[in-house]
Amino acid sequence: MKSVFTIVFIWLVSQAAVGQNVVHDYMIMWYQPHQNVRELVIEISGQERQEIDLRALSGTGLSSVPLDIQNVFAKVQEFESQGWVVQSVSFNDFKPGAETSEKWIWLLKRPKT
Repeated sequence: MKSVFTIVFIWLVSQAAVGQNVVHDYMIMWYQPHQNVRELVIEISGQERQEIDLRALSGTGLSSVPLDIQNVFAKVQEFESQGWVVQSVSFNDFKPGAETSEKWIWLLKRPKT
């Protein structure tokens, strides 16, 4: 019985060691729904940066904000279909009159190619 535990322990340690050798690309996406900003920013491994003006895609009125959200989630799904995995999502609070607006943030990763 002791040898079974030893074998299982060695196998678990080896699996953990193999998992640590994987290097990933990371992507951060943030969306600002504030009516004066309304943009989606995508940065991949701190090297590639893309800014998407959602007013140009969805329209300029406040009634277009739900279309922004559809476009943002479509972009997340597009990256997921390319092998990116969402690691975390966070939302900060909007405070009326504050200099900064609400921001939705996604962190994605995939094995480095």
